[in-house]
Amino acid sequence: AEGCPPMRPRSSSNNARREKALVVGGLGLVVLVILLGRLFTLQVVLGDRFQELSENNWLRPESLPGRRGRILDRNGEVLADVVPTFSVMIDPQFEGYLRDPDLRVEVLGRLATLLDDDPERYESRLRSHRGRSYHPVRLVKNVDLATVTRVEENRVHLPGIHVETEPMRFYPHGSLASHALGYVQEVSSEDLERLPQEIYRPGSIIGRTGVESAYEELLRGKDGLRWIEVSAVGRRSEAFLTAEPDPPQSGRDLRLTLDLGLQQALERALDRAPYDGPGQPPELVGAAVVIDVNTGEVLAMASRPTFDPNGFSRGFSQEEWDAVQSRNRPFFHRTIQARYPPASTFKSLTLYAGFDRGLVSRNTLLDPCWGGWQYGNRFFRCWRAAGHGKLNGEEALAHSCDTYFYQLGAELGVSGIREYADRFEVAEPTGIDIPGESRGFVPDRAWYNENYGVRGWSGGVALNLSIGQGEILLTPLELAVFTGVVATGGRRVTPRLLLRADGSQSEPVHVRDLSLDTRILEEVRRGMKEAVLTGTAQSVRFSEVTAAAKTGTAETGTQENRGADNAVFVAFAPADEPQIALAVYLEGRGHGGAAAGPVARRILAAAFHIPFNEDDMVLVEGD
Repeated sequence: AEGCPPMRPRSSSNNARREKALVVGGLGLVVLVILLGRLFTLQVVLGDRFQELSENNWLRPESLPGRRGRILDRNGEVLADVVPTFSVMIDPQFEGYLRDPDLRVEVLGRLATLLDDDPERYESRLRSHRGRSYHPVRLVKNVDLATVTRVEENRVHLPGIHVETEPMRFYPHGSLASHALGYVQEVSSEDLERLPQEIYRPGSIIGRTGVESAYEELLRGKDGLRWIEVSAVGRRSEAFLTAEPDPPQSGRDLRLTLDLGLQQALERALDRAPYDGPGQPPELVGAAVVIDVNTGEVLAMASRPTFDPNGFSRGFSQEEWDAVQSRNRPFFHRTIQARYPPASTFKSLTLYAGFDRGLVSRNTLLDPCWGGWQYGNRFFRCWRAAGHGKLNGEEALAHSCDTYFYQLGAELGVSGIREYADRFEVAEPTGIDIPGESRGFVPDRAWYNENYGVRGWSGGVALNLSIGQGEILLTPLELAVFTGVVATGGRRVTPRLLLRADGSQSEPVHVRDLSLDTRILEEVRRGMKEAVLTGTAQSVRFSEVTAAAKTGTAETGTQENRGADNAVFVAFAPADEPQIALAVYLEGRGHGGAAAGPVARRILAAAFHIPFNEDDMVLVEGD
């Protein structure tokens, strides 16, 4: 019809639509291929890697502390054990704390109010662990069941707080042998800086002193490992735990050389030490030790004042800590760390030197003792003002005559005394297997020249050294080892506390022959036996066993202004077949025979199972 536009062919329209569909379909196919390729890459090519990353994102390792090994006496009696205890913990990564830091402050405040504690103490604990671990932090340890109940009842108000059961070191006999055993503590920030991180972490326990420290590697055991579920914000959960834990390994039990019965007897004897001085008795300060002269095994040792190592495990209250701190250095192990003048117990060495130098023989009688001896312009007094008259070496040692030994000292001089001290190794560390041992001291001429000037001292100092006074300083353990050398004819043992570790053979015995003259040592032993029979050491005279002993009294202060002197006593028994040696040292308790002698008697009675009778004890005046 005229005026109408011409119609387009239908085929061209269909072709256009078909082209568009092909383009869209092609693009879709390309996208699908890309998605399939990416999916194949993620699922097949990188599947294992992403699975590992995924698991690591929600599974975290947590240490399981290995049970600390027990410490036993030589007969298997438990001296240190491990018991379960409850601790209040906080999870620093709790998601509520991460979203709202003020929530943690509120929770710690509620907990402190609940436990009657200081929230700042909790904050301090958290600060000390910050950045070191995602493990829970111990806020309060060793809480009782009542506290556990209060915390659990208020859990709804204490998000992020929970109670865990943990192992705690326990010493069933309290302060018994505390210095030998030592104590344990939680590692400090300073410890974590130097200790291997794969072994120690915040909250780990470490031995600080004594056996606990010396054998930490054996006792500590090996931590285990378990995997815990952790959310993206670090919250712990075990609802979907599938990984098997690596169980912890217990530390090894240690069997010590200590004998529980003898240890108890020694400590009772120390605590009952008499006072032989003016005025009221001071606080008991001193030490005692018993060793096997043939093996070096320490059978008993104690120091006073003492402490209860359980306080470090459970935590001291402020009152307990103040009470401990008010005492005279209770953590100082006087048996191995305190250095004292040996007093007249040193005369055994001086007598040996006199015989060995040919200055005297068995029947030699030196100048008689009339209460002292004149040397130059000074009169050196004997402890017995009335004097001892004429004595040979055996008698002089038995009655501890100072005058006799002054004369030997004048001949030996400082160099001679130092020479024989070196031959006996009397001032050498004993090598005991716990840390902290002090080294004894015997001066030589060079020391006097350095400290007093070449012309600032005279040969008279050798007279004081000859009777164990002056600058000579030895530990009680060194005195016991020296006594063992005399007892065994010159064999020096290395004392030890470890008998054996669980599953191991006994520790080896270390004995050295000092190449001393056994005939002269027999003369010294004769004097020590006579001291028990008729001399100053009659307090350890028994009908059941014969002992050999030497007393000593170390003067303190000046003659005009002096309190009680230090009391010293050494002994070995049986006298003819020695098994043990002991040393007792008491600060400010008076004369050796009167104050330390009764302590030694009680120890020997316990060692040889002799009924103790106070009435049978003979105390004589003496140095």
